[in-house]
Amino acid sequence: MSTLRERLQRIKENFTQQAPPEAITAINNSNESIRASGLLSKAPTEGDILPSFDLEDTEGHLSHSEELIKRGPLVLTFYRGLW
Repeated sequence: MSTLRERLQRIKENFTQQAPPEAITAINNSNESIRASGLLSKAPTEGDILPSFDLEDTEGHLSHSEELIKRGPLVLTFYRGLW
């Protein structure tokens, strides 16, 4: 069984092989801009404990982190929106 990191790396490699070059350039430029901003040093990292929070899911239902974590490990994904 592969780790999440390994699976994500394969997804990234597959995307890179199939995506239009201009999309790859836009993504790389955006990533570099974020790195240069210094924001990454302030971002939570693997293993950090976050405060409790409430978020709406994609259907508008409120999700409470304390309830979700009772089911097992919690993974958060943030969508940056349009490039």
